Amino acid sequence: MDQQLGITMLFTTGLNAFVDYTAIVNGVVEIMMGENAEPSAFNSRNMEMAMMLLILATVIWGVYGFIHRNRKKKRVTIVRLITSSIVSLLPALLLLFLSPIAAFIGGGRVVPLSGLWMAMPSLVIFLAVISLVSITNLVCQFHLYFQLRHKTQPM
Repeated sequence: MDQQLGITMLFTTGLNAFVDYTAIVNGVVEIMMGENAEPSAFNSRNMEMAMMLLILATVIWGVYGFIHRNRKKKRVTIVRLITSSIVSLLPALLLLFLSPIAAFIGGGRVVPLSGLWMAMPSLVIFLAVISLVSITNLVCQFHLYFQLRHKTQPM
């Protein structure tokens, strides 16, 4: 890009998390120089595949944890329950406050949750899935805690 080219590109895609705009500009420069434009490794197809694998791994992790929770009758203490509650509620809180966080990161540009859904659907789906798995895990831990507590208390 040492040819002092001025390239202006207008996109009507809106705010998209997985579009590598610099790769598009570099591709245009390469085409203008008579070279072949190389596809970028960071493209939306690869990123969506990574997010799908992450969502699938989250679901498998949740099912595995749910199945094996009843097998291990580990004593659930109140400290472990409070710590687990805080950690389990983080994805749900992140999903709930995603719009203000995006406004803070985006320099004050307020994007409602529907706009974030249009811009980053796989991120919103991932946060929803991990929130569901975490809250289900938390409910199971509370159930196990009260079940073990009920068994140990004298009548």
